[in-house]
Amino acid sequence: MIFLLLIIAFLIVSCSARNDGRFIDPLEHFNDQPAYQLKANNRIDLDCYEIYKPWAITREKGTYFIYDDVGHDLIKVLNPQKGTIKKGVNRGSGPGEIILSEGFYKMESTTGLIENNRMMLYKLNVSTDSVYLTPHIDYNSFQFLYNPAFYNDRIISTAFNDSVWIRYYEGNRLVSTIDYPHFEETEHLSGGDMAWAFISMRFRFKPDGKRAVGALQSGCLISFFDCTESGISESVQHKYFPLDFAYTGKESRSIGETPDCRVGFCGLTCTDNYIYALYSGKTMENLTSAFRASHVFVYDWEGRPVKRYELEKELFGDIGVDEDAGILYGISYDPEGCIIEYKLN
Repeated sequence: MIFLLLIIAFLIVSCSARNDGRFIDPLEHFNDQPAYQLKANNRIDLDCYEIYKPWAITREKGTYFIYDDVGHDLIKVLNPQKGTIKKGVNRGSGPGEIILSEGFYKMESTTGLIENNRMMLYKLNVSTDSVYLTPHIDYNSFQFLYNPAFYNDRIISTAFNDSVWIRYYEGNRLVSTIDYPHFEETEHLSGGDMAWAFISMRFRFKPDGKRAVGALQSGCLISFFDCTESGISESVQHKYFPLDFAYTGKESRSIGETPDCRVGFCGLTCTDNYIYALYSGKTMENLTSAFRASHVFVYDWEGRPVKRYELEKELFGDIGVDEDAGILYGISYDPEGCIIEYKLN
């Protein structure tokens, strides 16, 4: 009888395990790593600064740059210690205006905005009483780039291509590409559908530009890359789960996320030593909450899991780490938009 029970237990475990050896999700991957519960160390309410729909955020020397996706002044520069705020940049197609931004970027001493409609990087300038944009890098000559990351004249981006997943540029020259990852669930997809299945990668360069990391939002995967002048190579890839999709019957996009599709990494940042990936794991059944997350997984640049943080307040979208101040920060809706700071141990 005992022998029979052992056989049944073995069969149950065998059937529930991945036949390709991948982890079910990052929570399982980090089971053996230390977990830390982080209490919100500081909360900065934004409605008192007339910031009503914060969408992206970055920080520089204690000052926050916030993309506010409502109203005329889309960019707010907030110094919470001094209680000062500067505003600027209208939505539009005229000089100094933007149509839609993919968020902030940092390149050496420059903080700016990515404007994918015009394929332009704009430098953010802060004067005594306002914020304005000046053109920094025009990448309009490139093929379509989605969620690009920049380091000097290097670019890594999702290609949105039938046969190529990732493109890597050095200057204006395409130096290498990376093929799509292999999931059993998506291997039968056509090239166009494969492009939609893996379009939601977001990328970050290591501060020295020698490495990069990419993390998938619809589905869950994280990849680590070595970057040189001659090209890019994928050193480590952790596959967790693919996009859960259904056929839409539309000519423009034949597959789409189902309500059961789980959100993977919805925020990503890195330092010289670590990568911090904000993980949701929620399904898209409730889109309001699906992209708000409380799990932060920390990897080293070799792709090894190091530790995880469990956050008291969920964060939305962009996260950042200020190593000098020893804090992790991000946008939260609790219930109104605010900035939450966590002291890192």
